[in-house]
Amino acid sequence: MIYLLDTDIMIFLVRGLKTRRRTKHHRAMRQQARQLVERCKQAQSRGDSVDISAITVSELEYGGRRSGPYETEIEAVRKILLPFDLYDDDRVACAEPERAKGERRQN
Repeated sequence: MIYLLDTDIMIFLVRGLKTRRRTKHHRAMRQQARQLVERCKQAQSRGDSVDISAITVSELEYGGRRSGPYETEIEAVRKILLPFDLYDDDRVACAEPERAKGERRQN
């Protein structure tokens, strides 16, 4: 099975894992992010692939440049990207969306 994590999930992980605030909300967010990472590790240990797309990586890079101190933001992004495989077949989906849709239906 292939799991493809989108940008929203990755942003949630970055924010959840880097938060240092001690409010109840932030502790819960951090715990949820840790649980999600654990679920991804479990899936990988079963032989499943947990990937992120090249587009998601680009969006995270863009967001890192637009928010907060760049070095701090990009360090958090790079740290969260480590355990995931990069799914870089976006060129097919972007360049030939009708063909990509047809291929998905046939599989």
